[in-house]
This record gives sequence, structure tokens and C-alpha cells, in this order.
Amino acid sequence: MRAIVTAADEARRRIERDLHDGAQQRLVALALRVRFMEASLPADGALKREIADLGDALTAANEELRQMSHGIHPAVLSRGGLRPALRSLGRRAAVPVDLNIAVEKRLPESVEVAATTFVARSA
Repeated sequence: MRAIVTAADEARRRIERDLHDGAQQRLVALALRVRFMEASLPADGALKREIADLGDALTAANEELRQMSHGIHPAVLSRGGLRPALRSLGRRAAVPVDLNIAVEKRLPESVEVAATTFVARSA
């Protein structure tokens, strides 16, 4: 069972890294190109507004992708452990969350990943 959890966690990390290094970077590059185009147009033109809207849409798409990939394997879990990861999930919840986390030390990584995944999917 531990090998399955570890393999799943590694797969999640790989997907998150691929999203960050691939799709997110491409969206950032496209948004920068669009912003450069926008800056070169006259200030009062309809085309400038259209280009600005396109830049905003690219930025929003990148933010959505970032949030989705963040949920795959939160970096805060790797850096700080279960308590900060659950607090982060609580802050992003649609309803107010009151956490009482009675864990004094870091748990095995597989347990932390399983707990965080369970809470994220339950929200």
C-alpha cells in the first residue's frame, strides 16, 4: 500500500511540474506578447481594448491553471508539513473553516499526502 501511495504522489508531483514548466510558461509567454502588442497600439482604439481583453483572458487562464496544479501537490505540504497545508486549504475554502490540528511533528510523507488529498477532495 505504501508503494502505491508513493507512486501516486510522485505522479502528482510530475504532473504539477509539467503543468508549470509547460502550459503555464506558454500562457505567460503569450500574455507577454499580447501586452507588448497592446502597448504598441493607439490608446483610444477598439483593437487596443480587444487586445487588452485577450491579455486579461490569458492571465485568468494561467491563474486557473496555477490553482488547479497547486491542488495536485501543494508545495506548502513539502515545505511545511500537514498543518500549513491544511491551513492553506482552509483559507481557499468556499465556506469558513475552523481548524484544530493536533499534530506536533511531521508525519510520514505518504500520510501527509493522503490526509491533504482527502481534505482537498472533500472540500
